[in-house]
Amino acid sequence: MALVGAFIGLIGGAVQVFYFEVLEAVRPRGSQTSSLGWIWSIEGSFMAVGAATGGWISEHHSPQVGLALLPSMLFCGLIILTLGKKRLTTANDVPTEEEDLQAIKDISNEVK
Repeated sequence: MALVGAFIGLIGGAVQVFYFEVLEAVRPRGSQTSSLGWIWSIEGSFMAVGAATGGWISEHHSPQVGLALLPSMLFCGLIILTLGKKRLTTANDVPTEEEDLQAIKDISNEVK
């Protein structure tokens, strides 16, 4: 169980780093906390709606229909990511030394 947990943590950690890098690239300057709060609020709300909808579909139609929606939702996610790829390309850029120093300066000013 510990090996499975470590593997999940390794993959989950990489996903979190990517998540925060994308958020850092697309958020307005000076909105670190509020942008993360909005993302988590929207994400949690849609997950709740999706879980409720999936439960209703499984109860009123069949669990197979509910499970069959998974590939179609994955395809929708792929389309959204493909259409938004241009907007997210800055998240893949390696920051310059000046940008790194500015980020450290911004963090040290926030801590004070």
